[in-house]
Amino acid sequence: METMKTLWKAGKNFDLDTMALEEKILIMLAFERTDMEETEPIFESYRRKYGKKMLLAAYLNLMSYQYFVKEMDVQKPVLMRLSEG
Repeated sequence: METMKTLWKAGKNFDLDTMALEEKILIMLAFERTDMEETEPIFESYRRKYGKKMLLAAYLNLMSYQYFVKEMDVQKPVLMRLSEG
């Protein structure tokens, strides 16, 4: 997961199309539920590109659980989407 996040950051720095990588990262998060730190920018980038609604909802559900039950810090993009409800 860390390698994929590093690749994503490098791709963003070079203005490459990172949508496929973002989708893979979010899918892996949904199933593995590990290495979730600092994934909010990936979610936000995928959301801005009109990613799959079901995957976006799954990520928000997972981050909601992490925030409310596990008391994990969640960055602003996710909190804003949760408040839109």
